[in-house]
Amino acid sequence: MHRIEAQQVYQSLDPRDNGRQIRVTEYAPGANKAVIVDAATGKRPRMIEITSLHAGPLSKLGKPLKRGYALVREPEHRSGTTLDALAASAELRIVPPGSTARPGQDEEADQ
Repeated sequence: MHRIEAQQVYQSLDPRDNGRQIRVTEYAPGANKAVIVDAATGKRPRMIEITSLHAGPLSKLGKPLKRGYALVREPEHRSGTTLDALAASAELRIVPPGSTARPGQDEEADQ
């Protein structure tokens, strides 16, 4: 089983759903169900069994799955994370080489 997290986006594997996507909004590790919404609108909150959420569109034998949802996008904090984004989210500062600033010190105090 793959790791399920809030903000992951999944696409329906049922060909009749025309690629409908859902987004996980709540999931407690170890729980059997997750709360999902429509990815496009954020509406229609509902519960879904986590056994319906798959890491990809193929079975372990390589055959296409026709039920459930396949992961198509990880949460922003896991995909494409940059140092600047990490610094902003963790309230860290990136100090340029040669700077006299020290951790916990305001730049204004240096002037």
